[in-house]
Amino acid sequence: MNTRTRKHSGVAWLGEIPSDWEMTRLSRVLERIEQGWSPQCLSRPAEGEEWGVIKLSAIRAGCFDHAENKALPEHEAPATPLEIRSGDLLVTRANTRERVGDVCRVKVVRPHLMISDLVFRLHCTESVCVPEYLAMVLLSSIGRTQCRADAQGSNATMVKISQRTIYSWHMPLPPLAEQRSIARFLDRSIATIDSAVAEHERNLDLLAERRRTLTSDAVTRGLDPAAPMRESGVSWIGLIPVTWNVIDLRRLVDPSRPITYGIVLPGENVADGVPIVKSGDCTQERLTPERLHRTTRAIEASYGRSRLKGGDLVISIRGTVGLVAQVPPSLEGANLTQDAARIAPTAKTDTGWLLHVLRSTPIQIEIAHRTVGATVRGLNLRELRRLVLPVPPKAEQRRIAAFLDEHAAPIDAAAEKTRRAIELLHEYRQSLITAAVTGRLRPEETH
Repeated sequence: MNTRTRKHSGVAWLGEIPSDWEMTRLSRVLERIEQGWSPQCLSRPAEGEEWGVIKLSAIRAGCFDHAENKALPEHEAPATPLEIRSGDLLVTRANTRERVGDVCRVKVVRPHLMISDLVFRLHCTESVCVPEYLAMVLLSSIGRTQCRADAQGSNATMVKISQRTIYSWHMPLPPLAEQRSIARFLDRSIATIDSAVAEHERNLDLLAERRRTLTSDAVTRGLDPAAPMRESGVSWIGLIPVTWNVIDLRRLVDPSRPITYGIVLPGENVADGVPIVKSGDCTQERLTPERLHRTTRAIEASYGRSRLKGGDLVISIRGTVGLVAQVPPSLEGANLTQDAARIAPTAKTDTGWLLHVLRSTPIQIEIAHRTVGATVRGLNLRELRRLVLPVPPKAEQRRIAAFLDEHAAPIDAAAEKTRRAIELLHEYRQSLITAAVTGRLRPEETH
């Protein structure tokens, strides 16, 4: 049990800190904050001795990935003072509300990479604060709480924080020796946790591959290996059973409820509003009233055309394109944003079968081919409606859906258990960081 004496931090939401620690603002521990540059870059990463500019995805939860960059064109002179070096402390100044203010301490970096306009480089006053410790404070709930409160933007897609905002944030400040000790302890602990997460993620990939193989064979060849086959007339589909047809997706949809996207500007989340399905929500575990954002009833009233019914399918059409899920009865009357589209199958189409088809590897590859855009990838409705599918008679659709439901269920259960394990590791990681930088761990536990 931690028996060190404590005092109130003076910050209501933070509570107590050890008696020999201080509370201060980041303005005291930072020499300066430097902002990057965003020239027009190529769509590929830098190679060899080329210069590049990092993307926001290079900074994630304390880790730095120098492969996430875009090459600078040959005719553009690099801003060499902005080159990233080992030891740099980087913070994203603009991103989604969940990821704005993400931070990392650079350990390894390729030469000739620069910080971008959407990234800050923080320079510590090292006689006051150890950079590694400050990185952990910003990763903790202390940093995340202040960042989420101060991030500003017109919508949830992109919010920003300013240098002035960062300077105003509070932080607990132990003596320098203890800062170093905490940073070393957390560095080792996080490495162990991240290794466990990586192992679980590899297992998820293996489970996903098993499911893809199972699904793809069933929805493109059927369940009878002896069934006579014919050419589909579509190169990427190839052979299909002779009783099947090749049909555009729009022909499988209720003409009174055509494929459509939803609300363009849903506004801020409101507790008593109408649930809305965004691009990232198009997975079965996300489609619950408790996990969705909500828009006002006044905004939603203008979008009756995209209202959902239980049994509809929703598909992400911007950002991470191609996620598909079935709307549960609990979301009857919910709506969409412009990043997702509704697919309402006709009575002649088995919804479970269509869900499996749209998730299958051949169809996902075709969706990817039809997706365009450099910064934000998108699938327009015209391309989605014209997506061609191998379609069996409805009785066979039902048999395929039942087969896949039965045989995919154990795979899905294992995948869900693995995802939950990853979530718990992330939660433990966050709580461990917060406990260490607020002095709730005994001193010896951080040595």
